[in-house]
Amino acid sequence: MIRILIADDIKENRYLLEMLLKGNGYQVIAAANGAEALDLARQSPPDMIITDILMPVMDGFALCRQWKANPLLKEIPFVIYTATYTEPKDQALAMSLGAARFIVKPTKPEEMIQIVHEILDDARYGRLGTGGRPQVTEREFLEDYSATLLRKLEKKMEQLERTNTSLEKEIAERKRVEAELLYRNTILSTQQETSLDGILVVDGEGKIVSYNNRFIGIWGIPAGVLESKSDERALEFVLGKIVDPRKFIEYVRYLYEHRNETSRDIIDLLDGRILDRYSAPIIGNQGTYYGRIWYFRDVTEQRRLEDQLRHAQKMEAVGALAGGVAHDFNNILSAIMGYATLVQKSLGPDHGMSAYLRRILEATNRGAGLTKSLLAFSRRQEMVMVPVDVNEIIQGFQRMMARLIGADIDFTVSCAGEPLIAESDPGQLEQVLMNLIMNARDAMPHGGAVRITSEKLVLHEDRGEMKRGAYAAITVSDTGCGMDTATQQRIFEPFFTTKEVGKGTGLGLAMSYGIVKKHGGFISVTSEPARGTVFSIYIPLTDKQRPASPADEKDLLPGGTETILLVEDDENVRFVIKDMLQDLGYKVIEAREGEEAIRIFREKREKVHLMLCDLIMPRKGGKETYEEIRNMSPTVKAVFTSGYTADLIEEKGLLTQGQESFLSKPVSMIDLARKVRSALDS
Repeated sequence: MIRILIADDIKENRYLLEMLLKGNGYQVIAAANGAEALDLARQSPPDMIITDILMPVMDGFALCRQWKANPLLKEIPFVIYTATYTEPKDQALAMSLGAARFIVKPTKPEEMIQIVHEILDDARYGRLGTGGRPQVTEREFLEDYSATLLRKLEKKMEQLERTNTSLEKEIAERKRVEAELLYRNTILSTQQETSLDGILVVDGEGKIVSYNNRFIGIWGIPAGVLESKSDERALEFVLGKIVDPRKFIEYVRYLYEHRNETSRDIIDLLDGRILDRYSAPIIGNQGTYYGRIWYFRDVTEQRRLEDQLRHAQKMEAVGALAGGVAHDFNNILSAIMGYATLVQKSLGPDHGMSAYLRRILEATNRGAGLTKSLLAFSRRQEMVMVPVDVNEIIQGFQRMMARLIGADIDFTVSCAGEPLIAESDPGQLEQVLMNLIMNARDAMPHGGAVRITSEKLVLHEDRGEMKRGAYAAITVSDTGCGMDTATQQRIFEPFFTTKEVGKGTGLGLAMSYGIVKKHGGFISVTSEPARGTVFSIYIPLTDKQRPASPADEKDLLPGGTETILLVEDDENVRFVIKDMLQDLGYKVIEAREGEEAIRIFREKREKVHLMLCDLIMPRKGGKETYEEIRNMSPTVKAVFTSGYTADLIEEKGLLTQGQESFLSKPVSMIDLARKVRSALDS
């Protein structure tokens, strides 16, 4: 390691330069004057010396003269670093004595390190010219040295005269400074008292010097204890509030053994609060240790928000995973739905297997609803509100939940005898019911009963936030452990949960609340400890007609005879869409990915009327594929498919022609027939 010797009579200067050099990988030896530096160098020659000029015993000029006269040291780079001798004649004298560089204080740290690097490189590669040998005789040196000292003496005399002249002004200034200090002390006192931190100052022996009111408020120490400056009583009071007092004591002892260290850590209090503790030594200009200042800040709320952020980041990752799972699941559902539709169409409504096929299609529709919920959970899909019968949603939900809730829980559903038509996103409403049922199950670890009911509620006048009108009233009740009033007031807050760590995110009820609000509805809770809980949901009813179901329109399947280029990387999806298109009368040319589709189109462009293409494929996506094909034939039309939703596709900039050219998976035969026919006829 490169060793650098520094010589400076001022301790602070030596310390700063030493820290700078050590921080950049050099080994440092320090001396307080030239004579001491020369002795150290003779014992163990360094790789470089950096020295001040004005020093007792032996100054920098004399040191340089003797350094260059020593055969053992003369080739070692000698650097002058001074704030006193700064005139060109001073520099000329130093260089004539063989100094490698003359540097005037102060110099920026990065510039100083750069100079050191340069000098060491010059020495290493022999670029220091004469090797640093003195260029003056003894007589010339004494003459120049005497002249330099005389100039300094003259300057000192001038300074003394100026000092004497300004002495009276200084006395007057001292009075002004005293007033200024009083003013500043007042400001500091005000700052201390208005600080968000609790501040405690102790002397070198650990005795209390001062404190602010915030410190008293944070720790709740009786004023009499602090006014008596009894540090032992105060410490005893503090230790009584800390979760781990032994650790606190050990840390305090450590800091008083290592007085110059600063520290920062966290303290957990028995009342649940979290304190950020910072401590720093109070050190004078000459390195005198006067004591220590402590800062305490209550960061309980900040930590709670940080935990919430971590929860949100985890849920964002889960959401991204949910979106990917939903995409792949939609491809699987596309194959199941397509083949079931083809078989159903082939067998006819009177065949004995038709009932089973209807069940398969119902299951795939529910699966599609589940993926829709997953995509909505991952924030990749906006709610699509359509008129639906709330009773049908609840009854369909019952079949799924009966298998999930557990055999030790009695699960019953009682729906209104009349249809309850409301504008709703069925998947999102099911998500609300799912959250409530799962919470009810967790509240009954030893079994119990859960009941869902629905009825029509008509308000003839406003009731709080609920305006008059007709509502679908849904209740989810359980016989679980119940909640106290304080818990009920917070259950809809994001990240609030009463479950054990790892068993709840605190987002279920918050999401449910948000979904119900987006439906224009209301949700409330009534509960008592050990007497169960009842959630009540109110969704406004609508006069709009429900859209016709695919079963009502099974005979309205527009087909054609055109040729369609089908581009799909998932084999099962490609096969079933091909079969459905052929069943509709179309001719189909298959391609497994974008590059293959481009090659096929280049050969058969005259035959192709429409490209039906998955948007997200390996190597080349649907958008890029279509753009290359359109360059060959600008009139060619396209319909795009994806397991992701249209809003996410548009957000990524992958949807070229808008949602009218997009077909979301799983692809039903009716949607496929209509979308393809609409694109061909446009």
